[in-house]
Amino acid sequence: MKKRLLALLLASMMLTGSLAACSESPAQGDDTSAAETTPEVTTEPEETKLPSGLPEDKKLNGFTITFYGKNTKGAYAEEETGDLINDEVYARNRRLNEQYDFNIVEILPANQTDPTKEILATVQAGDDAYQVLVDGPNRFVSYINGGLLYDMSTLKYQNYSQPWWSEDINKSLSFQNKVLMSCNSFMLSSRSWIYHPMVNIDLLEANGMKMADYYNMAREGTWTTDEFIKMIKKGNADLNGDGVRDHNDRFGFETEAYGGYVLAIGTGYAIANKDDKDMPIITAATEEGVSLWDKLVNEIFSDRNSFLCVTDIVGVDSIWTTATNMMKNSQIMVQISTLGDGWREYEINYGILPVPKATPEQEKYYHTGSSYNLPVMAVPKIVQNPDEISFALEAMAYDSYYNLQPKFYQNYLETKLARDKESVEMLQIIHSTIMMDPGAAYNWGGYLNRIYNNVKLRENGLVTHHASNSEKAAKAIEDMVKAVTE
Repeated sequence: MKKRLLALLLASMMLTGSLAACSESPAQGDDTSAAETTPEVTTEPEETKLPSGLPEDKKLNGFTITFYGKNTKGAYAEEETGDLINDEVYARNRRLNEQYDFNIVEILPANQTDPTKEILATVQAGDDAYQVLVDGPNRFVSYINGGLLYDMSTLKYQNYSQPWWSEDINKSLSFQNKVLMSCNSFMLSSRSWIYHPMVNIDLLEANGMKMADYYNMAREGTWTTDEFIKMIKKGNADLNGDGVRDHNDRFGFETEAYGGYVLAIGTGYAIANKDDKDMPIITAATEEGVSLWDKLVNEIFSDRNSFLCVTDIVGVDSIWTTATNMMKNSQIMVQISTLGDGWREYEINYGILPVPKATPEQEKYYHTGSSYNLPVMAVPKIVQNPDEISFALEAMAYDSYYNLQPKFYQNYLETKLARDKESVEMLQIIHSTIMMDPGAAYNWGGYLNRIYNNVKLRENGLVTHHASNSEKAAKAIEDMVKAVTE
């Protein structure tokens, strides 16, 4: 059913892409016929929708659910503005208010770096001012260690097996099947802020490659790290002829240290995995994991001709602005970053690809976001109306799956955030394979910091780090599990 829905969404996106392409030059590649043909659009019949599981006659009698935190796009809209996504959120909230009689409020504090830290003392004091907290997973570590979060698997109306809940994220972050943080269909930023390759198509094709070939690899499951390495070795140039590789030149690949970690995630690597009892186990320095990082360091990160780490940039006011401008100025062929909203202003012709797999035989792609910024939701244990909160969350997620989510993909093309229908197709592959590595989310033993250094320093220090920190990590896991289960 889930695959069928995605296919139907794509069909509607193809129509939008055709209309948008009429006023634009066709993207380079072998096949531009899609821009000239209007495909048949299939609408999902009402009777094929999955049931919500909610009592249709339920009334919450004016209950207000308050969201607090950051990256809450998709939860609340104050008024209609003419923006496709904003207006659908506004319409959904009105529908739910009329049907179930509850209200939705959003509080976005000025501190959008670590907003939940500001109210930790408030929650500890038992204040029920905020029903749903939204922040990056790592920001909730203090809450978890303090035993402050509700086990959302015990909430009355949640059904995490349904496609409007992000099952892989929920399972990644649980302990002994206790769901302390969760994600669902109305949390749009959890899709917008996923890391993946962004490709300058014109630069790629000027160097003898075809974007259509890479789209096909991604569809067929043959898009691998080896293909990625071959891609980024082309297109490098010493633009100013000074013999020094720096931000004045052109590179095949640029990313921040976290983007290097994302490449490892794409191969199925994880700092921590789960056993059959849903208990975390550190797997960062297994023989297979160490071998993977040897390959990434030796074949990608150590090649200063083709790879530029953002932290390599020196002598500028802002390394982040400089890195962005390099992509805009066609000095970078591939950048691993998040799509967010900023790319809409780029004049370059870019495409989107999944993070490459280790081998074609790998079962699926894997994608992730920042453990500090990818939004997940948590419910404080001290809330006074857990049943009402549960009902509201399920109703919002269900409605958004069928109404908001299709417009989310439509918006990519209509606003030129995605430049071609193939990129929307790639985004749907990406968004269907999102996970969180619990070892990165909770950073037990500082393994994520060591991985940052693997990328920035071009050396694989996992074995040494593991020898010094494995016991510390095990103790941190033990303490966190006790806080959750006792």
